[in-house]
Amino acid sequence: MPNDNPSATQSVAAAPVAQWIDKARARLKLPGGPGITAADLDELAATAGGPTGVRQRLLYLHAQGMHPHAGILAATEIDPTRPAKGTTLDPKPDMPYRSVYDAMVNGWRIVYFPDANRASEDRELGVYGYLFILEKLEQPCA
Repeated sequence: MPNDNPSATQSVAAAPVAQWIDKARARLKLPGGPGITAADLDELAATAGGPTGVRQRLLYLHAQGMHPHAGILAATEIDPTRPAKGTTLDPKPDMPYRSVYDAMVNGWRIVYFPDANRASEDRELGVYGYLFILEKLEQPCA
């Protein structure tokens, strides 16, 4: 049974697909209207199958402590719009952030906190410190 509730459609589908569905519903309700054409279905396939436009950037920060205000020891950024740098950490990161907190203020979101259970295993911390993983979701520039 078709769903006539656009808000329910938007909660399940991505916004561009939901907009296409709303437009198609309006066309179907028109008496003698064009209905849905092959071109409409091609448009839907391109919308649904194409990229969302959102890019996820990851930032690995190794901090001196478990608190977001602790200083940064090493860092690496993974950005899908730039060539990969490899998996090595930069021990003297050329970053605009002195702490995890500074990155958060600039829109980065923490997705992984240091493991508190490992905090007592100082011998394993070494130069790497406490790992924080942050993400930022961005629309690519047009």
